[in-house]
Amino acid sequence: MVLVNEMILTKNADLSPPVWSFGFFVVLYGLILISAIYSTIFANVKLGKPGISEEVRSLVLKRHVAAIIIYTVFNLYIPATGLSVWLNGG
Repeated sequence: MVLVNEMILTKNADLSPPVWSFGFFVVLYGLILISAIYSTIFANVKLGKPGISEEVRSLVLKRHVAAIIIYTVFNLYIPATGLSVWLNGG
């Protein structure tokens, strides 16, 4: 037996993270995706009002969508790395 963080662990102890933590990540990431979609729609509606030229509107919307995509993709790196380590047993 080994005493680690005030828990007694035996050879049969399960050290894997709880299953609910992955579900929690999926729910939170889903909320991020929903807010990204909402933000894109909101930006499109606000930019659709008169006073902004079509060229500027297009450029601003493209930059906004690109920033959301980059944020979303890079935000997956840490959880994906943790999941990879967990699945490989390391």
